[in-house]
Amino acid sequence: MIKRWYLSTPMNGKTEKEIQAALQRGVNWCIKNNDEFYYPYNPNNAEFVNGKVADPSPIKMLSKAIAPMDLCDGVLYVGSYE
Repeated sequence: MIKRWYLSTPMNGKTEKEIQAALQRGVNWCIKNNDEFYYPYNPNNAEFVNGKVADPSPIKMLSKAIAPMDLCDGVLYVGSYE
């Protein structure tokens, strides 16, 4: 049965490259399991300071990001290996 996963990863203080690498691990897992995925990350919506995301309003960003979560069957939280 195909499932649709909402991919989530911490962004504040991360570089765009770090965010994309974490989300790609989630994408790879979904593909391996023949599942669909969705993630809300769009670098055009993030504010970067010195190359890292500096979210001045975490709750506002989070509320926009999780809105499509109810279209998914589950949430996959992708952390770092550090």
